[in-house]
Amino acid sequence: MKRSLILIVIFIFSINAFPQWQRTFGPFGWSVYHLAEGNGYLYSSGGILFRSSDNGLTWEQKSSGIGQWDVTALFVSGTRVFAGLYDGSGIGYLYFSDDSGESWIQHNATGNTKSITGFTKLGNDLFFSTHQGGIFKSTNNGNTWTQMIASWNPKPAIFTIKTVGSTMFFGEYTGLYKSTDGGATWTHCIVNPDNNCEVYSIAAKGNAIYLIYGSCWGVTSSVWKSTDLGASFQPVAGSLSNAYHVSSDGINVYLGTENGLYRSVDDGASWVRLVLEGETVHTAIVAGNGNIMAGTRDHGIFTSTNNGTSWINSGVLASMSSRAVLSFDNTLIAGNDGQNGVMISRNNGNSFTEFNCLDYSYVNCLVKRGGDIFAGTTPYVPQKGGIFKSSDTGFSWTRIGLPNISVTAIAFSGTHLFAGTIYEGVYRTSDDGITWAQVQNGLPSTWIRSLAYFNNTIYAGTQVGLYASTNNGSSWVLNGFQNVPVTSLAVYNGKLFAGTESGVHLLSGINNWSLTSLYGAVNCLKTVTDKLVAGGNNFLSFTEDDGSNWVSAWKNLGTGPVLDFSFNNDYVFAGRSVEGIWRGGINDILTSVDEKSNPVNYFILYQNHPNPFSKGTEIRYRIAENNSSLSISGGRGIKVSLKVYDLLGREVAALVDESQRQGEYTVSFNAGGLPNGVYIYRLIAGNFAGTGKMVLAR
Repeated sequence: MKRSLILIVIFIFSINAFPQWQRTFGPFGWSVYHLAEGNGYLYSSGGILFRSSDNGLTWEQKSSGIGQWDVTALFVSGTRVFAGLYDGSGIGYLYFSDDSGESWIQHNATGNTKSITGFTKLGNDLFFSTHQGGIFKSTNNGNTWTQMIASWNPKPAIFTIKTVGSTMFFGEYTGLYKSTDGGATWTHCIVNPDNNCEVYSIAAKGNAIYLIYGSCWGVTSSVWKSTDLGASFQPVAGSLSNAYHVSSDGINVYLGTENGLYRSVDDGASWVRLVLEGETVHTAIVAGNGNIMAGTRDHGIFTSTNNGTSWINSGVLASMSSRAVLSFDNTLIAGNDGQNGVMISRNNGNSFTEFNCLDYSYVNCLVKRGGDIFAGTTPYVPQKGGIFKSSDTGFSWTRIGLPNISVTAIAFSGTHLFAGTIYEGVYRTSDDGITWAQVQNGLPSTWIRSLAYFNNTIYAGTQVGLYASTNNGSSWVLNGFQNVPVTSLAVYNGKLFAGTESGVHLLSGINNWSLTSLYGAVNCLKTVTDKLVAGGNNFLSFTEDDGSNWVSAWKNLGTGPVLDFSFNNDYVFAGRSVEGIWRGGINDILTSVDEKSNPVNYFILYQNHPNPFSKGTEIRYRIAENNSSLSISGGRGIKVSLKVYDLLGREVAALVDESQRQGEYTVSFNAGGLPNGVYIYRLIAGNFAGTGKMVLAR
């Protein structure tokens, strides 16, 4: 269903000068699938953990120690908070926090299990369910765990687990199961005798059970009810369908659907929608003070303080990663790392408005030329990507070509517009997108990371080096960085600069590149007034002398990468991973006198090279120095583990298992004897963890 709702979020800033960076509450977004409450806090997650201390009105990220893995389940038991984490390779992990989410510790008692799908409690016993990994039980609030239903083969693909009185229930692909002996044995409950379907959400109001029942998640689903602990069921939601979540606060029953949040005050006999028409609601909770919160797809959390009469979008609003940022005058355009297209602020980031004209597109880059703005996107659904153009400062957009192609970079040479893409090379148009020509004669890579026009030459930074064309793309020649990804390009002070995983480089003469004094993985490189500014993983720095010296503008930006940045006469705006956009006064941020040293003090796992590979490849990583998150003691370094898994989560190689000190390491991986396919390599160093994908193709 197409939404016409315009969502606005507001954050009040002082009108005085900005002494440091401040995080804006925008652009809003992120899908929220889990909500939990306990110990005076609320916890939410759509992939990253957030905590609220004011009943859901404001949220702060609390993911220290768990990185940016997907969170699959949340639960509060006493003073301990539990989270199920998933690393994308088929492996799930159990984490817990004893300080209300300030720090998290991985629990290794269960080993590497499958994705954790839910938690429940029966008396003093705690349980969590997994997707095809069984059920685990703890009798000491999570200190130790024992696997249950170990003899089941295959293990059930459990979606949810719930306790109702002294009876436990779990829902999975083949329906509903219950246990009356603390999980020792389970029996199958018949929900609908005519159709054996999946059960993926369970709620209880007293001894009444409500569950979401359907042929697949969110499709042709309906709500069923039992008043005899699962002996019999009947449908209760009438014409409501496509439900995702059911919950109860003990008084009312709430139903999250693809068209809003519904409430029943009469045990399911009737349902009333609570305003959120057009929103897909994945989870809902009623806080201790009566606030109702709904976690939605792509729009964060909505909160109602008046029993559902009105709602504000107040939760994890800035959790969307902003990969593309463009600022001019008082306008700020944010391209989201999600399917929301662009969000625009007309007051320097104090408030943002959603524009659905780029719906179903991931925005990769934003470029302004004269009065026109161009957006390069990746299609979330067919025919929704390509290049968009706006001639009215972002109020309306028109696609000008390449609808099924991911556009990552845009550059201009006279009347020619060049588009760099993923896996399609470079395209060129000279008639404003009416016709396009693919121009990549001499380009060995079709993955274009960056484009720039300099000195009558168009440059393309690819995944395997920098290439140059002096005839508007008709032919290309190597211009340096062979087999090295070139992530960014910028012209400053009449010179060309390139950003790579190793730092910022300066072109001197023909094909002669030298590394400046800034090293580290560079994500973005731009000229800001009279300075060259580089953003990367844990740094934002500028130079005024062609890179001989760099000054840190990082200040209080915390940890994590800067994906893109932009500026106007008053402010610098930095797009962050997960944390939306940060803002700082340009005269303060870019005149700071922080340490003139390399800001490379971070952990990084590089992409393997070559990739794809036919037999052997190399994996490179960096261990940080003086990082408080790394447990370095006695000069022995930290424990480092580097392993390779197949897509089923099975370990196929252990490459590193030892203590290592600060520095960069390169490890060789020989895939002899392994079949072709995609493999996951996973590095754990202290509290940090990272994964990468590599392709074996002979």
